[in-house]
Amino acid sequence: MKLAIVGIFYDGYEDLWYDFLNLIYNNWRDCPYELYIINNETELSNEYSDYSKVKVIHAGKDAEFSQKVRLACDSIDADYLLLLLEDFFVCKSLNGDVLKKILLFIEKENIDYYTMPMPEFQTIKEHKKYKQEKNIFKISLQKEYIFSCQPSIWKREFLRFCIGEGNYNAWIFEGIFAKSKSIRNEKFLEKSVVDYTNPLSLHHGALQGKLLKSIRKLFKKMNYVPITKRKYLSSHEEFVHIAKESIIKILNFLHLNHLKKSKVLDRYKEDIDFRAQKMFNEKKIIEYCKKRDKQYEI
Repeated sequence: MKLAIVGIFYDGYEDLWYDFLNLIYNNWRDCPYELYIINNETELSNEYSDYSKVKVIHAGKDAEFSQKVRLACDSIDADYLLLLLEDFFVCKSLNGDVLKKILLFIEKENIDYYTMPMPEFQTIKEHKKYKQEKNIFKISLQKEYIFSCQPSIWKREFLRFCIGEGNYNAWIFEGIFAKSKSIRNEKFLEKSVVDYTNPLSLHHGALQGKLLKSIRKLFKKMNYVPITKRKYLSSHEEFVHIAKESIIKILNFLHLNHLKKSKVLDRYKEDIDFRAQKMFNEKKIIEYCKKRDKQYEI
C-alpha cells in the first residue's frame, strides 16, 4: 500500500506553512512518504528552496476544505492519505518508519479511517478495543463528531465517498458527521478506529488566528524559533479555551444531547442538515459496505 501526506492549507495562513514544513523536515528527516500541499493559489516562497520536494496543487481561489480534499483524492496516486492542517506541528524527532506498524495493521484489517487525535483534542475515550489491539479502539457511535479534521489516515476511496460533492468548509464537514444518522451504523464504522498515542507527536498551534501559549512552550523546549510572527493568545483567552475543553472532556455524548449544540453546528445548521440528508442515506451506506467487504474478501 502507498501512503501520501497531504496538507490541506488555507492561503490566509501562509505564514504557518513554513513552520509546518520546517518542523516536519527537522524532526522527520528520513520521512519516506511523498508530501503534498493542497491550497488555493499561493506558491511556496522561493527562499525556502529546501521545500522543493513538496508538491503543491492549487484548488482555486474560492476552494473550501471539501474541494481541496476532493482534489487530493482525485489527483494523488496513493492508497491512503494522511490529512493534516497547517497548524499541526511535529514537536519531536521521529524515525522514518514510525508509521510502519500502523500501516501494516491498516492493510491487514482493510481500515477505512485511522484517526490520531492530538492530546489537546482528546475528549471522550472509546472503551471498546478493536479486536485485541492494545492502543486501538473502535469509533464510538455515541461520539458527537464521528469523523473530524484531526490527524487521520484515510483510505482514499473512503474519503472520496465521505467528502461527496460541493464546496464547503471544515466545520461543515465535521458537522455533517455529527448530524447524519445514517452513518451511525456499526457496519459502516467497523473499519474506523482511533489511536490516542499521538504517534507523530503532533500538537495544535493556533486558535482564532493566534498562536497558543502551549505551542510556544514546546517551541522553546525544542529551541525552535518560529517563522510566523503571529501574536499569542492572551492568558485570559487561553484560560477560556482550556476551560471549555475541560468541560467537554467531562461531559459525555448523552449529556451533550441535552445541551444546546455547539455554536459551530448552530452557525452552519441549515447547510449541515441539507448536506447530511443529501450525501448519505441508508441505501448509500449499505452499498458502500457491500463494495468494501467484497474488496476485502478478494
